[in-house]
Amino acid sequence: MYFIGIVLLINFLKLSSGDLCEVCTCSGTIIDCNGRVNASDRNNLKLLTSEIAQEIIISSDNTSVEISIHKNTVQQFKIIDLSNNNLDESVISAFSSLINLKELNLSSNNWKKIIPNVFEYFLSLSKLNLSHNLITEISFSSCNLTHLDLSYNQLIILSTGQLNCPRLIFINLSFNSITSIDTQAFTNLNSIDTLLLNNNLIHSLDIFIPPTKQLSVAHNKLSQFPGNLSVEFLDINHNFISMVQTSLTADRLQSLDISKNNLYFINASFVNLKLLNISYNNFSSIPPLSFEDFPALEELIISGNPLDKLIFNTRIKLKRFIASDLNLIESIDENSFDLLQEQENNCINLTISFNKNLKFVYNNSFSNHRICYLDLSNNRLERISKQSIKISNELIPNYGINLQGNPMICDCESQWMLDDLLPKLCNKPREVFNVRMVHWYKWKTKVLCKSSNKFERLVTLDDNTYVVAQSSSMIIIKSSNSVKFIIIGAVTVLTLITIIGLVLSEKLARKHRRRNRRL
Repeated sequence: MYFIGIVLLINFLKLSSGDLCEVCTCSGTIIDCNGRVNASDRNNLKLLTSEIAQEIIISSDNTSVEISIHKNTVQQFKIIDLSNNNLDESVISAFSSLINLKELNLSSNNWKKIIPNVFEYFLSLSKLNLSHNLITEISFSSCNLTHLDLSYNQLIILSTGQLNCPRLIFINLSFNSITSIDTQAFTNLNSIDTLLLNNNLIHSLDIFIPPTKQLSVAHNKLSQFPGNLSVEFLDINHNFISMVQTSLTADRLQSLDISKNNLYFINASFVNLKLLNISYNNFSSIPPLSFEDFPALEELIISGNPLDKLIFNTRIKLKRFIASDLNLIESIDENSFDLLQEQENNCINLTISFNKNLKFVYNNSFSNHRICYLDLSNNRLERISKQSIKISNELIPNYGINLQGNPMICDCESQWMLDDLLPKLCNKPREVFNVRMVHWYKWKTKVLCKSSNKFERLVTLDDNTYVVAQSSSMIIIKSSNSVKFIIIGAVTVLTLITIIGLVLSEKLARKHRRRNRRL
């Protein structure tokens, strides 16, 4: 193993920290040596601290650190950061006298295992970061930790008794290679609030998980939806679940992200669920999420499913509905949202965007709704009629409408946008290509409806063709080298003629003046 010694000597001396602060940054109670310890310092650096120092950082030095702390040293350090070095498990013996240590960061080192009782003397230690190591085996026979980060290691199996930390609130076990979890592996986590198991190789969650606020099992190999969970926020995206079917009522569940699975069927009741993300699954139609089974549901995301029609089949009340990246949808029909309702004394936000084949929005599609904000951006809509977005006797939603990214045709049928909507870039006809509708904003005449009106302006097309555009005619001047030479020659000749004329005029004037003097 590659060893370069840094000797950390913390002597109980009331000396100045000047020597240390010449190398590190001292600010208040923090000594920051992050990346500042060079090769010469490693052999002779003595950390002479003041009594008020509480935090020391010696990270990013890419070195093996041999740490020696004398038994009679000061005990004021509460936070130590030794991340991004080449430390192994032997380093922990150096901290046995730091009884006031609360946070220890040993991430990005070379730890391979956690042996029993290794942290039992750290009675005040509450936060431990061992992420980005090489750990394959853990055993916390007893600890007072509240936060434990073991992500980005090489754990494969979690057995019963390995996590005997009853005060643990947060534990991160993500980005390991966990394939198996004993049924009672989490039994002692009585205070757990956040449990992160995402990005592993877990095939089943048929285990005991204490009531918790947040559980993430995304990016695993799950094929069945876990049934007996008491959790508020569940992230189970990127798995292989095809059905959610249970007679049990998950009373605590408020947010469920089950996107990017193989889901095609839902038959469940979630009485307190507020957010449901079922995007990028295999639904061919909007699933029947009735108000009776989802009475608290506020937001539904169905993006990226193979839906061919955007129609609700059961009555549902929402605050927000998102339907994007639906490549089979070609139109929004008049009855598409008849069963979609806003919640009482509220309005609804509709996002129907980035659907590359959506070309039509039929009249009265949204006429029965109180809409806060309507996003129809980045579809293939060429026309939007005034009647198609009429909303509960109001023309536009309370907070506006987004029509950006659609290839709009600007003609008389689009005149109402000049009168009522903040304008968008025109795509057709060619004489108004890339002109903002705001160009004609507040003009007294109906600009787009008058065929005799001339949109005279010089337009440069992609092939260097210059166009003098009008509504009834178009004069096209093809750009070429000969044309350029002709123009340059004509300008040169005109300039020379002008100069010669000025010179001759001056000579004639002088001649007349001399003649007048003789007379």
